[in-house]
Amino acid sequence: MGRLGRSSVRYDFLVTRIPPDAQPPSPAARGALTAVHAPDPAARSRPWPTAVAAALRGTRPPTPEPISPRHQ
Repeated sequence: MGRLGRSSVRYDFLVTRIPPDAQPPSPAARGALTAVHAPDPAARSRPWPTAVAAALRGTRPPTPEPISPRHQ
C-alpha cells in the first residue's frame, strides 16, 4: 500500500520483466491505483470506517513485491 488517506487508499505496484538469459528481474513498469470510499454513489467520499482503516493499516508491506510469471 502506498498511502492510506482519510477516505482513500493508494496501492503502488511494480511490474518486472524476467529476462530469458537468467539475468535478474528488471523493472518494466510502475503504477498506482487509488480507491475512494464512497458508500453512497450519489454523495461525496466519506472517511473509512474505523474497522476498515485498521485492517488497511495492518496490510502495509514495506515495498511492492515483484510480480513473476507462473510459466515461462
